[in-house]
Amino acid sequence: MVRTLLLAPFSIAVASAATLTERQANTRACGYKDSTGAVWRESIVSDFTAGSESVLSQNYYKFTWQEDHENVPYGMQYTANNVYAYNDGLGIKASAYSGSGRVQTGGIGTTRSDILYEFLSSDVDYYQRVHQTNQPGLINDNTDLSACKAVVIPGADFTAFHEHRLDWLPGSTKYYYDGSLKSTVSKNSPAVASSILANV
Repeated sequence: MVRTLLLAPFSIAVASAATLTERQANTRACGYKDSTGAVWRESIVSDFTAGSESVLSQNYYKFTWQEDHENVPYGMQYTANNVYAYNDGLGIKASAYSGSGRVQTGGIGTTRSDILYEFLSSDVDYYQRVHQTNQPGLINDNTDLSACKAVVIPGADFTAFHEHRLDWLPGSTKYYYDGSLKSTVSKNSPAVASSILANV
């Protein structure tokens, strides 16, 4: 089984409540104005339908390291080959386990280091589930349920193209799927420099 997260058009909007069209139409010297009248000064907008490898290289890097976790039988190997152009978009996949060695998986992170957010999915119902986490997402090595939410979107199909949006606001981060708010996490809202992570 190959699990794939398609990110096209994957629009990450940090500190934004506006759609891509609104941001392009309402750009000002100090930022952009959304449909509610709020003016935002920072965003990362990535439309992977415009040449995924080119767009990827502008703001992101591909994961290429190994990860081991306690009480898990197989280690993970992030490989650049599991992040690839797919149907005019970007695909990120976890390959079927070969029976030996590490599980081959993929992931990307922002080259900017002034963001603190993670977006991932690796469940059996991966095609409609997202884990939204403000870091740190653990307390004493256990998931902090106030900083991490499992978001299930009935009827969603993450193997098809959709817009995933993350808004970073003072006091919370918000996850939108195709323009509809699906989750808000207030605990550990990013306040220090880091990056956005998306992996499967």
